[in-house]
Amino acid sequence: MTSSISATIALIRMKMRLFWNGLRSWRWFYSTPLIVLLVVFLCFVIGQGIGGIFQSASMVIPQELVITALALMLVYGVILVFISDLLMGYTLNLGQMSTDHEYLCTLPISPSALLICKLFERLSVDWAAPVILLGGMLGMIMREGFSLQGLFIGTLLYSQIELLIGLFVTLLTVAFGRFFRPTTLRNLLAFLSYFGVIVGLGHGVWFSSINEQIIPMLIRVWANLEPWLRFPLKPARMLAETLMDGDFGRSFWHWQCFWSACFILGICFFNAMARAQWLTWVNSGISAPASANTFRLYGLIRKESLLLRNDMHLLLNALLLPLTIIFAEIYVLKDVFSLSQTSNVMNAMAAAVIYFCMFGPVNAVGSEGKGVSIIETLPIEPGRIIGQKTIFWGTIALIFFVPAALGIGWYLGLNIADRVTLVVWIAVFIISCVWAAVSTSAIFPDYDAKVLQMRSSLTGKIFACMIMFVCLPTKEASPSAVFAFLVFMSLALTLHYRACEVFSIRNDPDAGTEPMFRLIDAALPLACALGIQVVVGSVFHWVLYKAVFSFWPWLFASVPVLLVLARSLLLNVRRRFFSPITALGCRLPSIGLFIGALFTGLVAGYLGRQYLLLIPTLGFDPFVSNVDVWNWLAGFFGGSLATGVFFAALCMVASVIEEVFFRGFLDQALRAQGFTGSVGLLLNGACSALLHPILLLPPVFILSVFCTWMFRITGSLFPGMICFLTFNGITLWTLLMQQ
Repeated sequence: MTSSISATIALIRMKMRLFWNGLRSWRWFYSTPLIVLLVVFLCFVIGQGIGGIFQSASMVIPQELVITALALMLVYGVILVFISDLLMGYTLNLGQMSTDHEYLCTLPISPSALLICKLFERLSVDWAAPVILLGGMLGMIMREGFSLQGLFIGTLLYSQIELLIGLFVTLLTVAFGRFFRPTTLRNLLAFLSYFGVIVGLGHGVWFSSINEQIIPMLIRVWANLEPWLRFPLKPARMLAETLMDGDFGRSFWHWQCFWSACFILGICFFNAMARAQWLTWVNSGISAPASANTFRLYGLIRKESLLLRNDMHLLLNALLLPLTIIFAEIYVLKDVFSLSQTSNVMNAMAAAVIYFCMFGPVNAVGSEGKGVSIIETLPIEPGRIIGQKTIFWGTIALIFFVPAALGIGWYLGLNIADRVTLVVWIAVFIISCVWAAVSTSAIFPDYDAKVLQMRSSLTGKIFACMIMFVCLPTKEASPSAVFAFLVFMSLALTLHYRACEVFSIRNDPDAGTEPMFRLIDAALPLACALGIQVVVGSVFHWVLYKAVFSFWPWLFASVPVLLVLARSLLLNVRRRFFSPITALGCRLPSIGLFIGALFTGLVAGYLGRQYLLLIPTLGFDPFVSNVDVWNWLAGFFGGSLATGVFFAALCMVASVIEEVFFRGFLDQALRAQGFTGSVGLLLNGACSALLHPILLLPPVFILSVFCTWMFRITGSLFPGMICFLTFNGITLWTLLMQQ
């Protein structure tokens, strides 16, 4: 007994060390606390929403009905967690994330120690369950205020549910592995995940079409099913009653007895499977007879086709699932929304293409796994590898989505011109997104992932999703669509060039350490920053059109833009220069230069103020007549004074980061490429101006050119920082006073 406990503790310590080292090996270790904060924020938002809903419902709805509804929601949450396991591949490796199952089975440890180790790993690594379950449970139990008892009970109940899910998944996959071959098991789980998504999410489409009759219909359905579901829902009702009461009552102890019985029974089943050698069983199946085949595909294209043909999970969830959802939406919601508009159909098709790219092309290079070392020995240029992968995945997407677009256009009765527009646009959108996704997969590959849909890092997935959304506004014939297309093309080209470079120097640890400023290193984060502004501007165009030409789109885009610019500076300069601060030009100016920069900033700020006051006479409103956004921000930060302090701090940070990037980084990169004259000054000024509010482009462009000229003369960034900080302060004060 003592040795088994010691072995379990040793395995848990080993798993924690591996997990910690994995976090430390990330390209940017500080992503970890950001992800943790994001999960906590999502839990808080979900908890606040669910707690408020049930607190209001308990005042007008009988307690028994509220408990039943909460029990059904808990069951639904467990189903969503299980579906997320299937989609993310947690169930494709004996139920957990570990890839060392075969090794662990060779250790002289008891089956119970092995199971506890796997369940501990799931509890500490799974991120979908906290977002789906933990936030809602804590919000329910602490709906009337924070309490340590409620926090303890909610966390305990969540941990118990998570352990039961992990135990069930492990037992299920071990049992399936005994009777099915590994490929058959993966395909079976793929079908299960496909139908799970349909069951778990598809009813939302149906409810959307009958929203006025939902409540009466659900009451009738529940009246018919309640006698049959009363006993199966008993454990969920125990949980619901505990969450409603918020104390250690009778329902809490009944649940503890039920959970203990289930957990002990599961451990007994696992021990029995281990004794029967099911954990290491490999079902070889029946050998298929050899046949002479004529292959029409060769080289990398044939390798990709074999990979796709043998991965049913990818075929179902990347291709069939989005098409199924689109067809269901159009069939059910045809008479509810104006789907006859071509732009709405384009949005639906674009969402399906982006979903496909997130499963397939984003993981294209990482799917090589350990075989990437073989490809690197072939006389094939990285650009050709990326190009062939783009052709393959683009062809697959065209084969599936273009006929779907034709069928949808015919079903909705669109005219011939709209059908042609839809098909041509979706074809161009497919090729563009696949190209950008494959290039991203070469920059952020994960060659050690266990399943295909996780063959790229989380950063790569977020990055690729943002890039594809930049291409979405191109469906409209407008100046903003042309600008979005230009930004996307600049992103795609710089991504392709960067991907080829990363792939070619993958095994060279000394590559990229030369003390020099390169234009490609500055062009990629600049294009990303412009892409973020395009996405935010598109959201304002759809939601709050009057604010498109205002200060607000820049405000909401400024935080991620500044993060992108700052991170690119840290990654590039710190790797290439012994003293990054000196290399960027952070040298203290003289007293005379400081006074001159301050005077220049005051003059520029005064001229900017007069410019802002002149703009309304031309028909534009930079102060936004709808002050709802300002009122919301004031409420969020606790008053107008706090909001003003936040804006002032943001402008100060923006002045510093933008000066370091555009003058210290971009200008030196331009000069290294030969742009030492007026062309370099104009390019730098234009790039800097594009990251500011639309109506401020002229004064910012002039001031940026002047600051670049001062940096070239003085070699110091501080004069430009002082000028822009003064200009931003006066401009901000003008905007706030007009509110």
